[in-house]
Amino acid sequence: MSLFANPLIVQFWLFGLDASGGLLRTRGFGRGPELRHGKAYGSSRYGLDGLELHSSGLTLHLPQGELTYHRPRQSFRLNREPLARSAGLALLQPYIHQHEAWTESHLPGLRARQLGAPLPRPVRREVGTWHLWATRALELETWRPLEAGGPPAQLWPLPLQPASGQLAAGLAAHAGQRP
Repeated sequence: MSLFANPLIVQFWLFGLDASGGLLRTRGFGRGPELRHGKAYGSSRYGLDGLELHSSGLTLHLPQGELTYHRPRQSFRLNREPLARSAGLALLQPYIHQHEAWTESHLPGLRARQLGAPLPRPVRREVGTWHLWATRALELETWRPLEAGGPPAQLWPLPLQPASGQLAAGLAAHAGQRP
């Protein structure tokens, strides 16, 4: 992954589709107002098991503290201290893997169809990066959380089903690779 690559551009586009299609609610995400400076704002916050998605980014409650991602700046913070993107992506990755595994097991081929359709230019540029970051581990028969500092055990029903060949083929085709 290059220094400037950001798979979250694709992931937030997909989260937007998941929200508008009711998939986040179906998965169990609660919906409520986003909190800014202690005040409720809008209704675009979705939360599940310590992960809160909102229009300006996300917040993930970890044993190490609060990880935040700010979309406009494409930056991470851990406990309000700046954090390298690579470190932030590593902390967030298990949660994204879980979401993508759930999505594929409940709606096989959805991501392949979504990413096979015409995409906004910023999303199209990052599909290959997203595929490597968000779905690589899903090819495994089972995938376990990080031993230290990983997500809560209740997020990890095992075994996960491997990603369908259709998903892998669709993503590889979009990235210009052979499956």
